[in-house]
Amino acid sequence: MEAGENPYEIVTYDQTEHTRQIKDNYEAYEGKEVSVAGRLMSKRVMGKASFGNVQDRDGNIQIYVSRDDLGDEAYAKFKKLDVGDIVGVKGVVFTTKMGEKSIHSKSVTLLSKSLQILPEKYHGLTDTDIRYRQRYVDLIMNPEVKDVFIKRSKIISAIRRYLDDRDFMEVETPMLVENAGGASARPFVTHFNALDEDKKPKIAEPEETDEVDIDKPITYKRRVEERKDGNKVNVFLAYVPKDIKMLTNTTFDAYIVNDCNYYIFYTYLCGEGNSWRLHSQGVLEPNSKIQMEEFGLAQLNEMSQVAVQFVAYKEDRSFMLKPAATVQVRINLQNFYKMHTFEESMFFTEPALIYDIVKDDVIQKTVYANADDIKEALLTKKTTETDNGYKIKHEKKEDKNAPLEVDLHIDSLLDNTANMTNGEILEYQLKVFRETMDKHLKQKGKKIVFIHGKGEGVLRRAVEKELKHKYKGSTFQDASFQQYGFGATMVTI
Repeated sequence: MEAGENPYEIVTYDQTEHTRQIKDNYEAYEGKEVSVAGRLMSKRVMGKASFGNVQDRDGNIQIYVSRDDLGDEAYAKFKKLDVGDIVGVKGVVFTTKMGEKSIHSKSVTLLSKSLQILPEKYHGLTDTDIRYRQRYVDLIMNPEVKDVFIKRSKIISAIRRYLDDRDFMEVETPMLVENAGGASARPFVTHFNALDEDKKPKIAEPEETDEVDIDKPITYKRRVEERKDGNKVNVFLAYVPKDIKMLTNTTFDAYIVNDCNYYIFYTYLCGEGNSWRLHSQGVLEPNSKIQMEEFGLAQLNEMSQVAVQFVAYKEDRSFMLKPAATVQVRINLQNFYKMHTFEESMFFTEPALIYDIVKDDVIQKTVYANADDIKEALLTKKTTETDNGYKIKHEKKEDKNAPLEVDLHIDSLLDNTANMTNGEILEYQLKVFRETMDKHLKQKGKKIVFIHGKGEGVLRRAVEKELKHKYKGSTFQDASFQQYGFGATMVTI
């Protein structure tokens, strides 16, 4: 533009051949004049003569440019061209002394100016973020990537033609869905303003095609890919905090994770005395996960006992029969207040509290037992066979060196607080505190962690007041923040 020329006014160019045609049929083109167009990928200026490389749709070819052939003005313009510019070249096909098939240029025309500088050719485009976010640059700089996209496009087109010829119908499914799916990432939530609804991006393939009301009952969708090691049932229950650093104030997401090649039809229930309430149900695709619900600490008391029922099966292929199963899990509610119980896993980017439901076809059943029960269990087999074909694994839990933990949350102390005032609830919590202290007063050095939660600090202040006036011989401090956050006090007798 500074030279008084508009590089964007040329809308057509007479291209007679592509670079691959010339190279593949060199004998037919040698000595003949051709016209090619493409992107200038490199340029080497050497005084009165220069070399360049032009890349078009099919490949690339070297061009030889001399001042004697183009003239002083045209050659000066060529030297000012930038790598990445689109040019048209007319010239005669020949072979250089080094054996490179080239075009001896008679004219070089700037067809379109590149506004951005391409990556340096020697090192190429290696930045992964640029490759994925600016795919057009990746296609320009990496021919092997371009070749993959060309083949992918042809494969998809061939599949569509094959199915269309047999009277199938393709149905598009939404990219934003209500329930999160997929096994490798925790999805983000976006708000759909037009519908005033929260949506999540589709990761795993949903079942919308089964719900479409159309005249043709047959639709097609991608067949689920199977893992070689995925034919044993692995199902996990997971709880993921929204903010791991604020366990006493955050909310949690409940997930069910399917880490096998089977579809899982599941129901997720929470115990209410001797009965159960359904919280979630659905079909979990192979190697995926589903967010079942979001809850806060106020709902924890309803989750001390949960159950997962499921049936494993495969679609459109034969499979080994896996019996239906019902697995009850007792949730230790104190774990939701301890940071260290949330661990990294292959299923989530954030730390999660994960319970094994079935692992390698073995039902994982957690049993809480006293010392006598543990001693007896050590003399028996850890694994027994059940009537339904799965195995039940009994786990033991005992750590004598760990501090005694006492949860003072009223939901952990009483099943029902109806008709109790706040003062009565506080007095009952303090009663449990005093009974625990009195029981262990003679055990010098004994450590007791009282979990009271952060809240408004009423229970915490009441506990500290008791320690300062009634139990002066014992020392106390805030319990480990990493394990309990701000919501616990550790007492040393």
